[in-house]
Amino acid sequence: MKCAVGDAGITPLIRKILTAVARVAAQTGLPVFCHHTASSKNGGEILDIFEKRCVALNRVILGHSGDTDDLAYLEEMLKRGCYIGMDRFGYCDITLSLERRAAAIAALCAKGYGRRMLLSHDLVAYGAFAGSWDEFVGENPEERYPDFTFIHKSALPALLAAGVTRAEFDSMMIENTRGFFEGK
Repeated sequence: MKCAVGDAGITPLIRKILTAVARVAAQTGLPVFCHHTASSKNGGEILDIFEKRCVALNRVILGHSGDTDDLAYLEEMLKRGCYIGMDRFGYCDITLSLERRAAAIAALCAKGYGRRMLLSHDLVAYGAFAGSWDEFVGENPEERYPDFTFIHKSALPALLAAGVTRAEFDSMMIENTRGFFEGK
């Protein structure tokens, strides 16, 4: 299941949505991916809502956690048992730089949290909200397609340089994802 908390934080409507998602997740055992704005540091409140409704936190991913290198905040979330999405690598030029992302991930791996992180581009190839396909791609369609090779071509070398091992990288890309969906 997927839900999101944006820049406005946990508004009354968002609280209702999170509560509904939590109830369904608790009843069905389905995993939850929750986008959040890491700079708002509202992950604890999100996890509180899920935990209060008996959602196992190892079935929750706090997405967009890669947008911060506040290790104290990230570690606080990880200690609660959730996974964190160190995603949005495709937006390094907009949010946190590649080097700072890599350093944060390496620091968390060094503290033993490598098995609780997931890596992804989190890029949108096309959203219907952007108008028609022809309007979206315009005159130079090759410029509109996201670089879905960025993690392997750019992030991996940065992570290795920061001290992440290839085994940790592979775990964050493959094993952790499998473990999350299997409820481990």
